[in-house]
Amino acid sequence: MKIRRAQAADLDAAAELWYQRMAMLRESASWIKFAPDAIDSWRRRALIWIDDAEVAFHVAEADGRIIGLAVVAGKAGEPGLCPERIGVLLELAVDLHQPHSGLSGCLIEAAESWLRSRDITILEIAAPASYPVEDAFWRAQGAALSARNYRLRI
Repeated sequence: MKIRRAQAADLDAAAELWYQRMAMLRESASWIKFAPDAIDSWRRRALIWIDDAEVAFHVAEADGRIIGLAVVAGKAGEPGLCPERIGVLLELAVDLHQPHSGLSGCLIEAAESWLRSRDITILEIAAPASYPVEDAFWRAQGAALSARNYRLRI
């Protein structure tokens, strides 16, 4: 398995991984509703991420296939609090059809390395409330619960 920066040629496979993850999450999260052009829309945004200096888009490749992705960005921290800048996880998706031992951890290590190179020492993660596997993964990584995000239909 090789972790590397994403390229435009990776976007079709990456978009499929994103879509599969969201489709799985949608089974227990009623707020997830795909746009009519969901994959194309995601692919257009991902193309911007590739060239954005404030975003790191990594993919995992094995046997010539993209089997995972992680996207992180730097952003301003909360006003009046330290640190001034934090990282935010924009996307994390892995191949759901076969296990790849340590894949998510390797992707997060690459993201953390990029964040540290920018003197960012905190990564903010929005894990789905309806998917305990991700909650367990983040706790195993040493993450601590800091807030709960709610969605209110208006």
